[in-house]
Order: sequence, then structure tokens, then C-alpha cells
Amino acid sequence: MNCQSCDTRIDYRFLTRCSHCDAEIRPSHLATKDTAKDLCLTKPVAKAFSWFDGVLNLAFVAVTSITGMFTGAIAIYFTVVIFFIVFAGPSPGAHNESHDCARGNAIGLMALFSGALLGLAAGIVIGARNLPRKPAVQ
Repeated sequence: MNCQSCDTRIDYRFLTRCSHCDAEIRPSHLATKDTAKDLCLTKPVAKAFSWFDGVLNLAFVAVTSITGMFTGAIAIYFTVVIFFIVFAGPSPGAHNESHDCARGNAIGLMALFSGALLGLAAGIVIGARNLPRKPAVQ
């Protein structure tokens, strides 16, 4: 802004009088909201993080972790089953149905539990990184 009397450049945020001609500065255009927003030196205050936002985030992480658990269990199970059908086949030697059934159950349960664990961890990470309501950072 320039002084109205001598046309000297003045920083009207810090001075109330012109340093060149000692005239009083009357900035009349500061009353608008747009210029007051531009002159603000502090960051705007973010919306407070309410308990509803926390419950919503917790529910979101719970849903993504449970979804990840089922998805991981199904994906690992079918991967392991296809691998054993293609590469391992039945047990060598005499075919004993009880041994084949026990081995299949052990492999299936191990695949389900490990897939559920990996899917649960992945679901928690994905859910925590993509929260629907972010807390205010100050």
C-alpha cells in the first residue's frame, strides 16, 4: 500500500504512520473478509476430532481387517491347494486314504490360518492408511 500524501510504499501490517511524511495511515480496504484472510499469519484451525470420528475410524479398520482376513485365507488356501494338486499329488507308495485326508486337512488349516493372519495384518494396514476421517494435525 502507498501513503496517501507522499506515495511512499508502506507495509501497513506493521506501521500506522508513514515514516517519510509522518502522515497517519487509514487503510479503508481492510474491512473486507478476503483481504483479512490474506493477511492472517497463522494457520486456520482444523475441525476438532470428535468421538464419532474415532468410532467411525475404528469401525472402518475393523471391517477392512475382517475383509482382509477372509480374502487372505481364501487366496492362500486356493494357492496352496492348487500347488499341492499340481506338484505334490497323492502320498507315495500304498494309497492310504486316512494319511491323505490328514495331510490335506493339515495343509488346508495351515493355509487358512496363515492366510487369515496375513490378510488381517494387511487389512489393518490398509484400513489405518485410508481412514475416512483424519485427525487434525497441528
